[in-house]
Amino acid sequence: MKKIFGNIINFLKIFLMFAMLFITITVISSVCFSMSTKLFNQFSGFDPDNCFLLLTIHHILQAIITTIIIVFISIALKIPLKDFGFNTKNFRYSIKMVQVFCFLWIMIQTGGSILLIKMTSMSAALTYPLTFKNFLGYFLFEILFTGTSEELLFRSLTIPVMLFSLNTFLKSEQKSQIIAISASTLIFMLAHINFNLNPFKITYFNLLQQITCFIFGTFFGWLFIKSKSVLGPMFAHNLLNGIITIVGFIMYIIFG
Repeated sequence: MKKIFGNIINFLKIFLMFAMLFITITVISSVCFSMSTKLFNQFSGFDPDNCFLLLTIHHILQAIITTIIIVFISIALKIPLKDFGFNTKNFRYSIKMVQVFCFLWIMIQTGGSILLIKMTSMSAALTYPLTFKNFLGYFLFEILFTGTSEELLFRSLTIPVMLFSLNTFLKSEQKSQIIAISASTLIFMLAHINFNLNPFKITYFNLLQQITCFIFGTFFGWLFIKSKSVLGPMFAHNLLNGIITIVGFIMYIIFG
C-alpha cells in the first residue's frame, strides 16, 4: 500500500512538472508570436505572401527569450549552463547519428509521400505561392531558425529542468531520462496543435505531422541526453526540416 501511495505521489509530481513546463512554453511561444506580429506589420512589404518573415521573426524572438529564461534558471537553481546543452560535447558523434537518421528519413518521407499521393487524394501542393523569393525565404527559415529556436525551447529548457526535479525523488537515472524525453516530446507534439480555450476547440490538427513530431522529438531528446549538448539536436532539426522542404518541393514538381 505504501509503495502504491508513493507511486501516485511521484506521478502527481511528474504531472505537475509537465503542466508547468507546458504552460511556460506555451506562454513563451504565444508572447513571441504576438510581438513578432507587430514587428511583421512594419516589414510586411518584404514578404507580401506572409510566407517566411513572420515565422522567422517569431523564432528569433523565441530563441532570445528562451535563452534569457534558461540563464535565469541556471543561476536560480545553480545548474551549470553546460547542463542545458550549451557546450560542444560529442558533436562528431551527433553528426554521425544525424547522418544515419536523415538518410533513413529521406527514404521514409519520399516513399511515404509517393504512396500517399498515389493511393489517396492527398495533394502535393505547397502551402505558399511558389516564387523564388518565397521558396528561398522559407527554405532558409527552415534550415537556420526552426531547429535553433525550437531545440532551445523544447529540449534545452525542458529536459534539464525535468532531470533536475526527477533526480530528487527517482533513484533510476535511466527512468528519469525516459520520462524527461517523453515529456519534451509530448510538449513538442502539443505545440503543433492549435486550439482555442474559451470555448475549447481544436482549430488545427494534422495526424501525419503529429507522427513526425513524435519520431523527431524522441530522436532529438535522445540525442540531447546522449551527447549532453543541444548542438546535435539543433543541427538535426534544421537539417530534417530542410529535407522535408526539399522533398515537398520535388513532390510538387512531379505530382503538383
